[in-house]
Amino acid sequence: MTKREKDAPEKELSYVQIFRQGVFSRNPALVQAIGICPIAAVAADTKTAIILAAISGALLIFGELLASALYKYIPRWLRVGIYAVTFMAAVIPISLVIDKYMPNIYISIGVFLPLMAVNSLLIYRCDGFAVKNRLRKSLADAISYSIGYAAVLVIVGAVREILGKGMFWELPLTGTPPVPAIDTPFGGFLVLAFLSALLWCLLYRRDRARRAGALEDTADEELNEEAILSRVKKVSAGVVETAVGVSAGMEPNAKDGAAPHDEKGGGEK
Repeated sequence: MTKREKDAPEKELSYVQIFRQGVFSRNPALVQAIGICPIAAVAADTKTAIILAAISGALLIFGELLASALYKYIPRWLRVGIYAVTFMAAVIPISLVIDKYMPNIYISIGVFLPLMAVNSLLIYRCDGFAVKNRLRKSLADAISYSIGYAAVLVIVGAVREILGKGMFWELPLTGTPPVPAIDTPFGGFLVLAFLSALLWCLLYRRDRARRAGALEDTADEELNEEAILSRVKKVSAGVVETAVGVSAGMEPNAKDGAAPHDEKGGGEK
């Protein structure tokens, strides 16, 4: 198998499917549990969460575009190291800007900024999707996963700031007693767990509704006269074929009047 065959996309996804996967059905933090350590450890308030979301989104878009345009021609064993060097080169100027203009925030996230260069989400999407798809699809994938990841970051940061500090956007809230445990990494993982359970519940309900709709469509189809006649003909043909087989001395291997080698009651495949 050639390198190009290995890097070929498994299937073509529409832009709508890419967006739904990145934001909902395959949300990196809530469904795939990718890149959750920065969320639990650093996203303790809304401002910090927004800055982390912006950095993660910029790195992901930058990395996927490079992977789709250039890195797909590099051997796979060498790409991971190149990803780390590329993201580190992008993180260094970002760190300098934050340190100069937002020193208070840099104190809380400065240690984790170098770790963003080896964030599992970045490498996972670059090597799992971008190198196998065209530039536009890679850009759409990067945007969708950035939105899904950013939404989780901001929600977790806001919830932890409100419940853990009794504040929102550094403004005190009256009547909201702080819960200090929520402000710890344990509290971050706890909020993530509840959000993940909520998303899984929504996905489960949507899947049940889709299955119910499919069953209703099947029921309506069974009431259709042409569909009934077609199925009657198939069953009749199966009965005749089974009778001919028995009269010829063959063992009947079909069930409920179906033709041989057809377990669904139809005719020959």
